[in-house]
Amino acid sequence: MSDKNPETVTIGYLPTDHDAALFVANATGMFNKAGIEVELHEYNNGGDLMSAMASGELDVGYVGITPVIYSISKGVPVRIVAGAQNEGSGLLCHNPSVKSISDLKCKTIATPGEASVQSVLLKYDLKKNGLNTTDIESPAMKVSSIVTKLSY
Repeated sequence: MSDKNPETVTIGYLPTDHDAALFVANATGMFNKAGIEVELHEYNNGGDLMSAMASGELDVGYVGITPVIYSISKGVPVRIVAGAQNEGSGLLCHNPSVKSISDLKCKTIATPGEASVQSVLLKYDLKKNGLNTTDIESPAMKVSSIVTKLSY
């Protein structure tokens, strides 16, 4: 429980549709009906959320598996207690000349950060197609900024 109010549970989340169940539960009052006071905190990516978990700022993190495993490998004392979402992530491109992963060479591909599942999937797909991260530009960006950049 949070140090601010021992009866409040602090929950970290990411601003994506992956966390829709949390948003619905909060918006419909499910936590209050169950006698649980919650305080929601938004994070740009799973790595930032896990840093907050490690420092004790959060009681619960609504986050993908990749940042959790990465944090556990670094000694962060957290446990996975439940699954919350089964849908995955994909690589999107607005450039019609890109037809395959191989076509990404010398392109810019943004991810929410190093500890994100998107970054892991990108590295996996690059390797599987004979490329590596030195063949592309891969800045970390806020999810909302990635969406805005895709619309250009």
